[in-house]
Amino acid sequence: MHNIHPLEANQLGKLIEITERLAGPALIAAAAVCLLVSIALAIADRVAAGTLTAGLFVMLVLFCYLPQMESLKAFGIEAKWRERLREADEILRKLKQSATASAHLTYHTLGWGSRMGGLRWRQKQKLAEEVDAVLLDLGVESQQLSALKEDYLFFAAFDLYQLFEFVLERRLRKLEAETSAQLAQCDSNDERRQTALNEKLSAIRLLNKRADLLTELRSSDFRSLCQKKMPKSLLPGVDADKLQELADRLSSLVEQSHRTGSVPEQAIEILDGPIESTRKRIYFELFGEEP
Repeated sequence: MHNIHPLEANQLGKLIEITERLAGPALIAAAAVCLLVSIALAIADRVAAGTLTAGLFVMLVLFCYLPQMESLKAFGIEAKWRERLREADEILRKLKQSATASAHLTYHTLGWGSRMGGLRWRQKQKLAEEVDAVLLDLGVESQQLSALKEDYLFFAAFDLYQLFEFVLERRLRKLEAETSAQLAQCDSNDERRQTALNEKLSAIRLLNKRADLLTELRSSDFRSLCQKKMPKSLLPGVDADKLQELADRLSSLVEQSHRTGSVPEQAIEILDGPIESTRKRIYFELFGEEP
């Protein structure tokens, strides 16, 4: 296939521009000529020929002004542009429905469909942003968009809560081991202390039971669930403060994701790392020891 030289393409573009610029005045001039001729033929009582030139006049005017007109009535014929606009609106509506359905599937896949591996969270967020852009460009309401992304954002919160649960479990295990050691060393005659230690062990084991996140995290907000699981009365003050610090940090990220409709960069940095090593690293940063 012959390639057009850039210079030739530029010249061709200029020629098209000049043609478009001259086309309007030329059509008006031709229409004026046809009008004058049709008047002259009508005066000369040549009705058939006058009708023909009058028709040409109308056609030329239409060619010039029709693209700019919404409706036109001429010789009993009405061109309804509004009908065309309604058809275009219907096509847009169907396209929006199609894009919404596709987005629903995309967000569902990013949430439920990727639990066993696949895309990293940074890749998921990039894909989600591309889908957001398409839907917003099509006029999908932000409220509807948030509803579509519910599962995607839920699993970001799910993974962040598992991090909190890991750190809490490890701290409770340490507390359980220390309490068991105290109970073993307790004087057998000190029944009051034995009872207190046994109650403490029972409370620790009850708290160390994992939550049913698919149910609890949907029915309770992230921050409230963290507070519910936090054994402040059992833990030493320093440990309770450190766990509260982690809960506040993760809760803020989850709340930001729901507020903005996207997973924050700080959350992505946590979620994209190797799961075990990330959890152990955060535990070490908080308590200065291996879990």
